[in-house]
Amino acid sequence: MKTLVSVTFNGASSEHIFDVPKDEFKVMWNEQIEQVGYFEGVDTEGRTVIINPKQLHKKNIGR
Repeated sequence: MKTLVSVTFNGASSEHIFDVPKDEFKVMWNEQIEQVGYFEGVDTEGRTVIINPKQLHKKNIGR
């Protein structure tokens, strides 16, 4: 199972697919946010994705 993550920032948006189930993605997300304050991962297209939730609107997190 894969997880689709949509990010919108300053009017621009992007979508990234991660090759892990949603529950595993949530664990990865929570661990990284707690440890370093942001999320970094590689999507299925090989792109490095860095998400800093401090820069996102709270309404977009957790969807």
